[in-house]
Amino acid sequence: PNFHKILASNNIDYLLFTAGRFKRTVHHLAENTEEGIQKFQEELDEVHEAFKKHVKTNRSSLDIDDIATGEAWLACQAIS
Repeated sequence: PNFHKILASNNIDYLLFTAGRFKRTVHHLAENTEEGIQKFQEELDEVHEAFKKHVKTNRSSLDIDDIATGEAWLACQAIS
């Protein structure tokens, strides 16, 4: 959840200091911009693609699009 609107409606300022344009793109207490949300999603997608590539490299027999759905499994489930 994003609490920015609740804080603003109660006249509470939240200050977030960072260095760099994209240092903190999305934050649960700050107002999130479309640019920040888009950048965060791009970075998340990059990490997911790198993960899929790593798994595919080391387990080539798997259908990566079938298993790389974002779900999490216990180790005993992942083996099967």
